[in-house]
Amino acid sequence: MKRTKDAHGSKLPIERLPKVESAGALNQGVGKVITAIVKVNTPGYVPEGVDVRARIDDTFFTGSLSMSDLERIQSDPQVASISVSRPLQMID
Repeated sequence: MKRTKDAHGSKLPIERLPKVESAGALNQGVGKVITAIVKVNTPGYVPEGVDVRARIDDTFFTGSLSMSDLERIQSDPQVASISVSRPLQMID
């Protein structure tokens, strides 16, 4: 069973985050703010804890959220999916 750390440093089973795509990007550290593409079921809806960065349409947007809010947001019935961005590596 693959696991990732939650806000308290505990490990969460990835299986408890079924709406989260790019689960490998979750190893960014506890307390970090992450960027994600969020798809919701209701036009105009924004889950609590998500700061909208740019709207793609009424149900699709990019946003910033804390790792500690991820499990709560993914369990929101109005959220269809969350695709977590992976940080890019610097190339010298």
